[in-house]
Amino acid sequence: MASVLPENLRLVRRAQNDLDKIPSEERARLVEDLIRLARKTLPGEIKRITSLPGRPLQADAGRFRILHVWEGPILWVLAIFARSRQSDVFRSFRRHF
Repeated sequence: MASVLPENLRLVRRAQNDLDKIPSEERARLVEDLIRLARKTLPGEIKRITSLPGRPLQADAGRFRILHVWEGPILWVLAIFARSRQSDVFRSFRRHF
């Protein structure tokens, strides 16, 4: 999988763990969404989460959300989670950062 990912796409350990836990069929679609996000071609809503430290962005990817930040041309993916887990993930980020 790593060979098809754009050079500017980085997943922090938590995001990689999140992705690894997702069933393979959904994971394949999410990887495609990550690639499109890195190329800035992912359709849908992307919003800034001002209530979290660092004010990361959140992209909608079907029933999943991709929490990320841009550092120059580099896309850092912080977490990938089901929409239903959003409050738990946000609480975790507030506690650890």
